[in-house]
Amino acid sequence: MEYLQISHNKIEEINGIGNLPKLEGIDVENNDLKRVTNLKSNSIKFLNLSNNQIQEIDNIESKSLEKLDLSNNKLKRIRNLDHLPNLRKFFIVPSISNKR
Repeated sequence: MEYLQISHNKIEEINGIGNLPKLEGIDVENNDLKRVTNLKSNSIKFLNLSNNQIQEIDNIESKSLEKLDLSNNKLKRIRNLDHLPNLRKFFIVPSISNKR
């Protein structure tokens, strides 16, 4: 599997993607994720977490990640993203509820 598209599924949690060594892209937009922690993979190049309910991001590790989209979430805390040496595009446009 090279690309996992699981958007619009009311998913509340993702884990275990490090066990998919050929996975290069994940699209988890428009779900019910509230928190993303300890997400580790050496193959993922694209991670779309936009349009969820994410309040906290902590410890995403990927030597290959080039694009990370966190747009339209309810982010309050982002920590430990220093293990992304190839990150080229980082989207973090706030949702309307974050502007209040």
